[in-house]
Amino acid sequence: MRIFKFPSFSLLWLLALEILLRAFVVNPGDLDTWSYSNSGLGDLPPNRNFIASENPFLPYRVVTNSLGLRNSEDVSLVKPAGKIRILTIGDSFTFGPYVNNQDTYPSKLEQILKQKYPEVEVLNAGIPGYTLKDELEYLEEKGVKLNPDVIVVGVYIADLSRYGASSQAIFSRAQHQRTEARWGWLLKLARKSAILAEVRQLAKNWTLPKVQKDIKPTTAPDQSDLQFLPAYLEDLKGLLKLADDQHIKLLYLFLPAYIQEVENSTYFPQVKIIEKFPADRPKLDLLPIFQANPYPKSLYLMPLNSHLSAFGNEIVASAAAEKIKEILSQNPESN
Repeated sequence: MRIFKFPSFSLLWLLALEILLRAFVVNPGDLDTWSYSNSGLGDLPPNRNFIASENPFLPYRVVTNSLGLRNSEDVSLVKPAGKIRILTIGDSFTFGPYVNNQDTYPSKLEQILKQKYPEVEVLNAGIPGYTLKDELEYLEEKGVKLNPDVIVVGVYIADLSRYGASSQAIFSRAQHQRTEARWGWLLKLARKSAILAEVRQLAKNWTLPKVQKDIKPTTAPDQSDLQFLPAYLEDLKGLLKLADDQHIKLLYLFLPAYIQEVENSTYFPQVKIIEKFPADRPKLDLLPIFQANPYPKSLYLMPLNSHLSAFGNEIVASAAAEKIKEILSQNPESN
């Protein structure tokens, strides 16, 4: 009899723990939210509206449209005639963690451009952890189907280091796809459990120090990241060819890290990317603009987080808007 009582007793304890975690630790609205999605033309799950609270001091609302893009408004699968479509790709700095949808730089960019181009729409396909390799794969599989007129590529200082094996094993798009293909049905159930959510968070906390050995955005320049420069440049070549083949304009947007902007530090690998980027292609290095701001620390969420504040996103959007206006002015069909 005791053998049969033990499973029941364990289930009761698990049920009690689930209830306690939902009541005091885990926000039920955060369950079954983050995952890679094969559907739609974005990599996020479509039609989501929830408060993300991975940092309890910086909760923010995430809204995705029916295509799985971080846009509050729905957009047509087929671009309507006369519409100017701008697609932003990049990592978390493009996605915009810890700020609401309307405070990300892609959203603010749309607000600014609409003053001159009422038919413009800016789509946010940024995904935390992605590097150029992932972004190129996304464009080849999904992004080009959106038929964008301009693609804005957000580049952060961790772009090279995330080509390392530790980062690829956690953040890469290919790894997300493999995980969903192999364990999708189980993960769907697991994402509904507060207990398993806490287990995943503990596992993330355990593996994060290993990843931080690869990603060093707040340390002195490290030339070891340059071992990944040839692979990055090969993906850059692929991106430029894709844009040319599809007749899409590109804007490369170099986004500064807190240590660069506030401490006036130069991150060597990012400088090398800027140096290697073709001179005849539109690019915008935001570091001088950030450093010239009279309130540099307000551009970030420090000391709580090193991502951009709403104000920082607005500065990015304002500068990017001017470059995009130049690009669109060279295309008579966009006027």
